Amino acid sequence: MSTVTNISIYRFAELTGLKELREQLTADCKAWELKGTILLSTEGINMFVAGAPEFIEMLLAKLGKISGLEGLQPKISLSDQQPFNRMLVRIKKEIISFGMESIRPANYTSPKIAPDELKRWLDEGRPVTLLDTRNDYEVRLGTFKGALIPNIETFREFPVPTWCASSAAGSKPPAGWPIRPTPRPAARSWSSAPCSTRRTNRRYRPR
Repeated sequence: MSTVTNISIYRFAELTGLKELREQLTADCKAWELKGTILLSTEGINMFVAGAPEFIEMLLAKLGKISGLEGLQPKISLSDQQPFNRMLVRIKKEIISFGMESIRPANYTSPKIAPDELKRWLDEGRPVTLLDTRNDYEVRLGTFKGALIPNIETFREFPVPTWCASSAAGSKPPAGWPIRPTPRPAARSWSSAPCSTRRTNRRYRPR
């Protein structure tokens, strides 16, 4: 019977008091015997944590009291063993490295579309371009048939404004991206970026 609950989640939100929050989370996770990694940034949180289900719930409840982190809904899986060796809580400049300070994902993120709608578009034969901008290792694990592969090692290498599938990178539009894009009726391009959960539901960039 599986006894370890594994969660992964990210949220773009304007966070403050990161040093104090790091100390609190480090102490609590140690007391609750949780392990994994929590990344904190002024732009949000990104974490992979595993442990007893009751303590995972306590962690989520604590985070949910922080402004901007209410109602977190992590991806959950179960395992027989603890997959992590230690607990790390780190402060980072970005929760997903992009290297462009003008991006404000807590204020605006890219448009999204549900996986079922993408499947319907593909089944209907619509002119959709799938651009897989995950790193080369992730692409080797699998990608969509016919997807364009730019062969990059990190998302930072990608030179034009596209982004990801179901991860933090997927919600981080590059600088200069229009706030209210107007898509052409029949042409859309799709992309995927470094995805923490290795899922394949794409988010799109109207062109």
